[in-house]
Amino acid sequence: MSTFNYSRTADTAKRLITKYGMVGQIRRSTSTFDPVAGNVVMDSFTETNASMVTLPSNNFLVSFDEKTDQQIANMGRVFIVASKGLPFEPEVHDLIKFDGRVWEAIGSKPLNPSGTDILNIIGCIESGERWT
Repeated sequence: MSTFNYSRTADTAKRLITKYGMVGQIRRSTSTFDPVAGNVVMDSFTETNASMVTLPSNNFLVSFDEKTDQQIANMGRVFIVASKGLPFEPEVHDLIKFDGRVWEAIGSKPLNPSGTDILNIIGCIESGERWT
């Protein structure tokens, strides 16, 4: 019995997302809390470009966890599908700039059968933060 070629599937997914999607940016901030001043200090951020497509959350069934699913159901939301090859896996609170809007990740689920990175599905809500 032959084995399934996940690498070929990953390449096809990347090709289709690149062809029909748009390039967006994913930003992860690293910050610390200063207890003396009582505020959060932004230390640094990491940013990467990625090919992405969006899917309306009401037409796409992905489950992250019960709390996140409820947040997605109650707010202006989308799912962003990012192609393989990101230098880091998207996490909660990462910011995503896509199609002229800034989104905040509230859940992320990689699709990586047999350890082959195919794509990342990111549940997002529109963010009030500015991209600077």
